[in-house]
Amino acid sequence: MISSISNDIIGKKDAVELATLISKKEIKAEEVLEATIQRAEKVNPFLNAIVTKTYDLAKKKSKLSSNGFFSGIPIFIKDNEDVMGVPTSHGSLAVPKIEAKKNSNLVQQLNSLGFISLGKSALCEFGLTATTESLLNGSTRNPWNTEHSTGGSSGGSAALVASGVVPIAHANDGGGSIRIPAACCGLVGLKPSRDRLMREDALSALPVNIVCQGIVSRTVRDTARFYFEAEKYYKNKKLPPIGLVENPSQKRLKIGFFKSIPFNKPIHPDVIATVDRTATLCENLKHSVEEIPCPFGKQVGDDFFLYWGMLAFLISHLGKFIVSHNFKNENLE
Repeated sequence: MISSISNDIIGKKDAVELATLISKKEIKAEEVLEATIQRAEKVNPFLNAIVTKTYDLAKKKSKLSSNGFFSGIPIFIKDNEDVMGVPTSHGSLAVPKIEAKKNSNLVQQLNSLGFISLGKSALCEFGLTATTESLLNGSTRNPWNTEHSTGGSSGGSAALVASGVVPIAHANDGGGSIRIPAACCGLVGLKPSRDRLMREDALSALPVNIVCQGIVSRTVRDTARFYFEAEKYYKNKKLPPIGLVENPSQKRLKIGFFKSIPFNKPIHPDVIATVDRTATLCENLKHSVEEIPCPFGKQVGDDFFLYWGMLAFLISHLGKFIVSHNFKNENLE
């Protein structure tokens, strides 16, 4: 196992605890930042999770005041999101190394919460596959076992959180890119409702927008607090507010679960056992739990892969228009 956790100022604290200590002036944001950089430098040679380091910019920002709840908390941004002054590579040799002229909408939202970016985290080319490896950056390693995959496409962020470098890292998800790395690396990975967080206007041009912004974290508390604080900057009027979730809900739920899929692929016994344990846990918590047949037919999978293929087609044929006019199609994987 590759871990950066030590007896430094961060220890095993999650983002909520660190942010609280910083706000009470019991620790300094600069101290947390320096400890985070030391952790990153310790483990990244083994994990290959960081593709761009912005330590100097982060140090300057840590000295500025911020009103966000997560003020002073270091974070890494997945390298398919624009950070002003930093190249966005999308994990591809086809994309030129040009510094972004402005922050993406999502990065602006993260900045409003007080996060300090230490750089860009690795992904597969354009986030199109379920493991984090590219010709541009190589393979990102799983902290629990470096011979295993982190999953994808937010594998760089997942590796940095799972190894203890940062408590929270940016991730996004179209076909599992938050959930798969979280599962592979033992993290909390929630794909929220569409447009819960800020998104880029270009996504509106897609026939179906399946991409959601989000994070990976090590604690449910961090994830819950993140979405509550994010609403202070942007609240989608079409969605009910999340609010601050700090305790178990008193509401009992009706939960259906299934253990079969119509894709002629066997489900691993460990997965079935985990589903059963989760169902039993929910039942013991007095929820109404019932096993049901899989509600999806084979066409759901076929339609998804057809749509996913269309996205790859658009990138390869229209990259000069939707990515960069210097896009080099011949360098695509």
